[in-house]
Amino acid sequence: MAGVIAGPSGRVLLALLGGSRKNGMCELYVIEIYCRNEACAVRQSRVFTKNHGDTPTPKEWRCPGCGGTAVVHWKRSLQEHEHHETLSAIGRVNAALYVRDFGSPAVPVSYLMRETLPDSWKSEDVERLRK
Repeated sequence: MAGVIAGPSGRVLLALLGGSRKNGMCELYVIEIYCRNEACAVRQSRVFTKNHGDTPTPKEWRCPGCGGTAVVHWKRSLQEHEHHETLSAIGRVNAALYVRDFGSPAVPVSYLMRETLPDSWKSEDVERLRK
């Protein structure tokens, strides 16, 4: 079974599916597809799939917006996806801190690629990022 999931409800469903993974019921994957139809408003979609061992994978992916052909950008296990999303979030925080500390919107790539938050992280930064 596959479904397109986005936003907070996607995180809730992902948490529920993660519980079944922990129980050894299935493997979970995140697949990003891209619509080839230039006239379609949908560009990318993330599909969360579960595999029980005999679950078929679609031979051809379809855009949820127009029903046209979609291509796979990438496929990750749920664990790989969670790791990637964590590193991405850390990179965004480091970029925001760089802009705050140096006043320049031109953030060096080295700040985006860091895997940890700097020691200068402060609790008031959390409130600023929520605005």
